[in-house]
Amino acid sequence: MLSMRNLILPFGILFISNSFAQTEIKINHVGVQKVQENTNNGRFYFNTQTDVLFCQIDGDQASGFNKFGYFLGVNTGYKLKNSSWNAIEMRMGIAERGSRRAPSNIDPTITPFNIRINTIDVNLGATKKWNFSGMQNPIALYAGIKSSRVFAAKETEMYMPSIDQDLRKMNYMLDLAARYPLSDHVNLQVSYIYSLKSITWSGSNNLYFGRGTYHNNFAVGILYTP
Repeated sequence: MLSMRNLILPFGILFISNSFAQTEIKINHVGVQKVQENTNNGRFYFNTQTDVLFCQIDGDQASGFNKFGYFLGVNTGYKLKNSSWNAIEMRMGIAERGSRRAPSNIDPTITPFNIRINTIDVNLGATKKWNFSGMQNPIALYAGIKSSRVFAAKETEMYMPSIDQDLRKMNYMLDLAARYPLSDHVNLQVSYIYSLKSITWSGSNNLYFGRGTYHNNFAVGILYTP
């Protein structure tokens, strides 16, 4: 079972990072002065993220991204100096993803199911900005690795009553995204997320074997910077 201690520690780290992101302490002959963080290189930044997920699980015999999920989290990043990458980021939040198979009017032997997997997700990645012709603002491309810890799982149609025992508690996913600024404080983000190993104990760990079960998600979200 996931303990409260395991929840508090990583969120505490993000809270401290956020505190440094919002203000810096500047010492001069007058004394100590707080100044607001700006967007120059070599500075921390912070934003919140809200995503809608379009989910399926490859290998579960159900097709289509017809399971809706969500991600709610916070990001803290550091703008890099003299690097081909613009920033490194750490992200943490809670998510629900899974898979759904609807009843069939054509084939009554098809059994519906609705898998709901709730996780705590932690990302580590980097961003790089690209200027495209005809666009007013650059697009920021993100690439990272998502570690995902399952804290609850169920199948609501009772087709798979032991789903929580079948799943690995830890999973790792590739997370690719593109962001476009809608204003000074709001960015639109589109993401693609795919498991790097089978999410079930019985599946193969090798992505290229064509066996096992893998999260396959598209996401559309908003990043808000205070």
